[in-house]
Amino acid sequence: MTSIKWKCKNNILLNLLIASLLLLISVGTQAADDMEGRLNALSEALERKRQELHIPGMALAIIKDDKIILAKGFGYRDLAGKVAVTPDTNFAIGSTSKAFASTLVALLADEGKMGWDEKVSTYMEWFKPNLNEATGELTLRDMLSHRSGLSRNDILWASGVVGREAILRESLDAEPLDEFRKKFNYNNVLYLAAGVASAKASGEKDWDSLLEKRLLKPLHMKSSTSRNAEASNMSKGYRWIAATKTFEALEKKNLDNISPAGGIHSNVLDMANWVRFNLGKGKFDGKQLLSSKQFDDLWGAAISMAPGMDYGLGWFIRDWQGKKVIEHGGNIQGYAAQVALMPEENLGFVLLTNVTATPLQQGSMEIVWDGLFSEEKTQEEEGKVDYTPYIGDYIANFGPFRDATFAVQVTPEGALAVDVPGQRLYALKDPDAKGKWYFQLTNTIAVSFSEVEKGKAKMMRMHQGGMDFEIPRKGVSAKAEVDLAEFSPLLGDYKHPALPRPIKALIKNNRLAIDVPGEMVYELHLPDDKGHRAFRINKMLSAKFDTDEQGAGKTLSIYRGDNKALSAEVDRSTQQKSDPLPSKEDILALMKTKEKIAAFKKAGSTSITANVMMKQAGVKGEMLMKVEGDSRYHQSLNFGQYGQITTVLNGDFAATKGLQPYTEFNGNLLEQAKNEHPYAGIDLVASYDSFKVKEKREMDGKAVYLVELTEEGLPATTIAVDVETGDIVKRRGGMILENIGIIPIVTTYSDFREVNGYRQPYKVNVFNPMSGNMLIEITSMKTNQTFDKSLFTLSQ
Repeated sequence: MTSIKWKCKNNILLNLLIASLLLLISVGTQAADDMEGRLNALSEALERKRQELHIPGMALAIIKDDKIILAKGFGYRDLAGKVAVTPDTNFAIGSTSKAFASTLVALLADEGKMGWDEKVSTYMEWFKPNLNEATGELTLRDMLSHRSGLSRNDILWASGVVGREAILRESLDAEPLDEFRKKFNYNNVLYLAAGVASAKASGEKDWDSLLEKRLLKPLHMKSSTSRNAEASNMSKGYRWIAATKTFEALEKKNLDNISPAGGIHSNVLDMANWVRFNLGKGKFDGKQLLSSKQFDDLWGAAISMAPGMDYGLGWFIRDWQGKKVIEHGGNIQGYAAQVALMPEENLGFVLLTNVTATPLQQGSMEIVWDGLFSEEKTQEEEGKVDYTPYIGDYIANFGPFRDATFAVQVTPEGALAVDVPGQRLYALKDPDAKGKWYFQLTNTIAVSFSEVEKGKAKMMRMHQGGMDFEIPRKGVSAKAEVDLAEFSPLLGDYKHPALPRPIKALIKNNRLAIDVPGEMVYELHLPDDKGHRAFRINKMLSAKFDTDEQGAGKTLSIYRGDNKALSAEVDRSTQQKSDPLPSKEDILALMKTKEKIAAFKKAGSTSITANVMMKQAGVKGEMLMKVEGDSRYHQSLNFGQYGQITTVLNGDFAATKGLQPYTEFNGNLLEQAKNEHPYAGIDLVASYDSFKVKEKREMDGKAVYLVELTEEGLPATTIAVDVETGDIVKRRGGMILENIGIIPIVTTYSDFREVNGYRQPYKVNVFNPMSGNMLIEITSMKTNQTFDKSLFTLSQ
C-alpha cells in the first residue's frame, strides 16, 4: 500500500489482507555453528513441520555459491505403497512456472525479437483484451507483472478441456476489475498469452518447444517438462481431510492449456540448475545464456502490492532482515512449490511438496534463511520469557474481522501463539529488543503487548506492512484521553464527489474516528501542533479537520505524510439531530420477516433457474437451485466446456464437487454452507447468534439501516436494509476457504419483485477481490415442486 485508494473495491488494506491469507506457522532458530550442523538442524526442523502440517512427502534443494549444498527427500511420494520421496521425484511446480515464461521473453528480448514494453498485439494482432480506454495498450510488462487491471479468470482454463487459443479469445470479453496499471491483479490467462506470443515471436511451433529448446536443455533439466503426457516419475498428489484425519489422493490435473502460467513438472535436482542460472544472472556452467541486464527487469519492481512487497516479472520481491529476496510459490491440485533466491548471498532453494497448499511454502523461507544465518541461542536465553501475562482472548475489529476472538495460547512445543479465526494457530518467536514477537514463518508480521496491569496485558497489536492493528483483551475498553464532548462539533458526514458515500466522523472506543467508504473505521490519535490526527494503525496517514468560527467541522482532509490525498466538505444536512435507531424488532417488522417465513413455507419446494455471468472472465452459464424446507438445497452451476460446480446441503451434511475435488464441509464450513440457504436470508434471528442495528446511512442513493449479524466461528456479516421497502439491498461479509482463510464478499441485490407472497431480488451480484463480479439473473421460479430425496446427496 503506497497510497490511499478511494474506490470501494480498491481499499487501502485489501492488498495487505489478501497477502496475509496464507500466513501460517513455521519454526524458530537453529543451534548449529557449522554448515553441516546447520543443514542437519534445518532438515530436522523441516521434517517436524512436514509432519505437523500433514504433508505426505516433499523434497528440498539448497544452492549456495553455485553448488547444491543439500538435496533431500522427506516422507512419501506414494502413501499406500510407502514409496519414499527422493531428490529425483517429480512434482507439479504450479505458478513457479511463471518465471520460466518471463525468462523466455527475456531471452527473446536479448535477440531483439521481443520487447518488455512492446504491445502484445505486435505478436498476436487479434489479442486486444478489453481495458476500456486503454484497450490495445497492453504490453508484455503489463501482462507479466499482473498490472493490467484484469483479475483472476481461472474458470477459463480450470476444466482442462479448453484449448489455449480458445481460452485467449474467450478472455477478450472479460471486463477489467481495476484501472490499467493501477493495481496488482493476479492473472494466469495473461501469462498464457505471453507464452503463446513468445512462441510466435521465436518461430517455434508452441511454447513447450520454446521452453525445452531455450531453457530445459541448456540447463540440463532432463526430467522436466511442460507436457502432461511426458511427466514421469511423479509423486502422487494429496490433501489432508481434517475431519477424518486422513489423506485423500487426488487426480493429477492436465495443465497443458495453461502451461506458461503453471504447467511445468520437475524435481529439485533439475530445479537446482534453474536456481543456479538465476543466481548467476543468466550464466550457467560458464556460459552466459541470458544477459545480466535482463534481471533488472525480471527482478525490478513493476507494481507495488503492499509495503515491503512488490512484483517484478514472474517474481515476488521482498526482503528478509535487510536482504533482498526474490521468490514465487506455486499451487495446483495435489502439489505446492516454493522457489526463493537471496542474490546478495548467492543463495537459493526450491521446495516441492505433494499437497495442494501448505503454509510451509512461505514458512520455508524463514526456516532456511533463519537456519543458515541466525545466531545460536543459549538455553538461558531460550527459557527466560514468562508467557503468562499475554495468554487470553483478544477481540479484533479490522479488515474482515468483526468482534473476532484472537486466542493467545502456548503450543505443545512451548511457544506463544495466536489463533486467528478462519485461519489457524500462528506460532511466535520470543520478543526482540523492541518487544515485537515475530511470526515464526516470517519477519514481516509481528505482535506486541502493552498496558500490563495485575499480571495481564490489556492490549495486543499486530504489526504488518507498516500497519498497527490494535486488538484489546476481551472486556477491556480504551480510556478516553479527553472529554468526549470535545469531539461533538466534528462529528457527522463529509462528502467528496469521488466517494460512493460520505466519510463519517464518529466516536469509537472512546476515540475520534473516521469511517471511510469501502474500507474500515480508522481510530485517530489526538492532534499534533499542526492539527493532524494520525491514524492509530499507521502514523503516516492523518486526518485534519478545519472548523468554522463556532468550532464546528467544515472540511476533513486526509494526508499521507505531508501530501493531501483528499478533502471532503461537511454535509450540514446530516448534522441535525437524528432519530433514534430502530430496535431489532422494528427492523424485523420493516423486513416483514414473519410474513416472509409464512410465504416461504407456503411456497413449498422451489426450483429456481438463472443466467450467470462471470464478468471478469467473460464466461456465461446457468444456475439451477432446488430448495426443500429450511435445511436442504441442491445448487448446480453449469458453464459448459468451462466446467460445472454442484453443491448440496441436507441438514448436517454439505458437500461440493466439480472444478475442484469432491469435498464434504464440516465445522465452520458446514455452518457457512447452511447460511447460503435462501431461508437463512429470511429468518435472520434463527440463522445468526447476534443481530445488532448499527446505524442509518445513505447508500447508492437510498437510505438504509446497517445491521451486523454474527455467528461464532464465521466472519461477521453486515446487511443494508432499505428504509422504505425493508429489502436487503447489500450484504458485506466474508467466505472461509480451506487452507487459505477469509475472502471478502460483497453481495448486491436488485430488481425486486413480488413473488410467492413476498419481495425477492431477481438480480444478485456477488463480488470478491480475487475473481471480481458474478451476476446472477433469475429467469424462473417454480413453487410446490416435488424432488427426489437423492437430489440432496452428493458422492465422490
